[in-house]
This record gives sequence, C-alpha cells and structure tokens, in this order.
Amino acid sequence: MSQPNDSAPRQERLDRNPADLADASLTRNGAMKSESYVSFRERERTGGMAGTRTAEQAIETFSSDTHDYLSGQIEFGEQKAAFVFAADTAFLGYLFSLGVVEPLFTVHRWSAQTYFGVSSILLLLISVAIAVAAVLPRLAANPSGLIYFGNIASRTRETYIREVIGSSPEDLVKAVLEHCHELATIARSKHVKVRFSALFAIPGFLAGMIYAVLANRHAHFA
Repeated sequence: MSQPNDSAPRQERLDRNPADLADASLTRNGAMKSESYVSFRERERTGGMAGTRTAEQAIETFSSDTHDYLSGQIEFGEQKAAFVFAADTAFLGYLFSLGVVEPLFTVHRWSAQTYFGVSSILLLLISVAIAVAAVLPRLAANPSGLIYFGNIASRTRETYIREVIGSSPEDLVKAVLEHCHELATIARSKHVKVRFSALFAIPGFLAGMIYAVLANRHAHFA
C-alpha cells in the first residue's frame, strides 16, 4: 500500500502565521484561550485606534479646561477692577467731604495741602477711568466664530445649527481653541488695565492721606 502524502498539509502549516498556528494548536488540544491572551490580541488589533482616540480626548479635555480657566481669569480681572473702582470712589468721597475742591476757587496761591489734594483727585480720577475701561466688555475679534454670543446672534438660528452640525469634531475643537486665544487676549488686557489703575491709585491714596492729615491739623489749630 502507498503511504499518504502529507507534504501539502505540512507546507500549508508552514505558510500560516505563527500566532494563528498557536491558536489552532490550542484549539486542537481542546484548551480554551486564556483571558490575558485574548486581551493581548484585542489590544494588538485596536491599539492604533485607541491611541488616536486617547489623543483626541486629551485635546478636548485641554481645550475645555483652558476655556474654563481663561473665563475665570476674565471674571477675576473684572472683580479686581471693581474693587479698585469702589476704593477710589469711596476715598474721593471722603476727600470731597473735607472740602478739597474749595481752595481751587477761593485761594489764588495754593498751599502744600492744596497741591496734595489736587494731586490725589487727579490720580484717583485716572485710576477710576482705567478701572471702568477694564470692566467694559470687549467684542470678539473673529466674526466667523461659533462660540461668542455676538457671533451666534448675528446668524439666523437655522444657519447656526447648520454650521455646527456640519462641522467635524476637529473643527469644533479648533473653534474652542480659537475662542481660548480670544479670551486670553481679553484677560491680559483687563489685568494690564487693572495693574495701571492700581499704580495710579496708590500714589493717589498717599497724597490724599497727606492732604487729610494737613486738613485735620489746620482745622484743629483754627
């Protein structure tokens, strides 16, 4: 009797992927694949997609957190400007109660007290003006943005919905990042103005306090 020729099956086994041969071997032996092995094979097949999705999630999280942070910085800058404004106006009211403006119209030759009073008023008024400028809203620079309320309101409802739905996830993240840049510019402008407002307020308070001391001393001896 002639022996069966098994060269073809042997060649087929050699041509197969080693991992597939291992799978077949486990199956022939009646053994179940271990859970760790199955997980490894699944990660091997989906690793690329998972890595891409993880990167997208990182960008989305970063843009969202940055947007929240910048919005908070704008609010914080406006709160500081409001504090400087309140302090300036309160101290101006105190100076006016001391009659700081009376010598301006009744005395031809100013004393040191009057100079301190006038200097304080001018510095505090400049500080108030800068604080008001810091609180004033600033319009967005990009008219085609999808986030700023002014840009949204300038479109019809149907147009805005169509543009948002027609945008890809990358376009929406880009819109958030563009708005982050606009918010950063606004926040920097507000904080710079608050700083200059405080720089004018500090010498204004000092000059006003010197004026108050001189005015009270003059009233005591009078």
